[in-house]
Amino acid sequence: MGLPLLRKFKMPQLETCNGSTDPLVHLETYKSLMHLQAVPDEVMCRAFPVTLKGSARAWFNKLPPGSIRSFKELSTSFVSYFIAGQLNGKPATHLLTVKQGKYESLRAYTTRVNKEVVQIDEADDNVSITAYIAGLYSGQFLYLLSQEPPKTQAELMLRAQKHMNAEEAIYARRTHDGFDPQAGPSQVGEFPPPDKKRRESTRKTGGEPKNKKVDSRSSPNRGKAGGPAQGQYKQFTSLIATAKQIRSIL
Repeated sequence: MGLPLLRKFKMPQLETCNGSTDPLVHLETYKSLMHLQAVPDEVMCRAFPVTLKGSARAWFNKLPPGSIRSFKELSTSFVSYFIAGQLNGKPATHLLTVKQGKYESLRAYTTRVNKEVVQIDEADDNVSITAYIAGLYSGQFLYLLSQEPPKTQAELMLRAQKHMNAEEAIYARRTHDGFDPQAGPSQVGEFPPPDKKRRESTRKTGGEPKNKKVDSRSSPNRGKAGGPAQGQYKQFTSLIATAKQIRSIL
């Protein structure tokens, strides 16, 4: 406290800590900003309580007088006291609970997995890859990964990105060709069947589409003797040969 502040010293602007956030993050940010001004250890100790509020400020005020001899000791005491406020990471086994939905796209599933991976304590590539493959619902990409598993998480994400791009390009093309854009891929690597519209037309009309040909042999207007439908012909072409001549030809 007896050391005068530097003439050009400016208090760094950073968010104050109340003890509920990660103490290491706050401490490292404070040190980085102070080192830019090349301030001595004594000034770092003197300015540090200005960055505290709430329970953190109350903790500092309760420190016994003369108990801190360096900024290193102050840092150690601060982190040790508020380490419980640090965000607790999730175990690696948590990744096994992330499953792809039946109608969830590969991109949406991959995004969810990546959000969970960053919350895992010391996430291992083997665990991440195994959990990702185990969580896939079905589809061509699952088959490809099972045939040639990736060796690293980076390789897995690269292959997933390529497959997602190809999947979305095919879906965009099929949508452009007249398929329902609201249907979307039913699951990874699968799209609405080509005859979807035909089936929907059949369900709505209660039968086959109107343009389907009907076998004349099953027509109710067909003659009893197997001849043409009754009333179908009104005019006939005159013959130029006698019946006897026709029988001789046959």
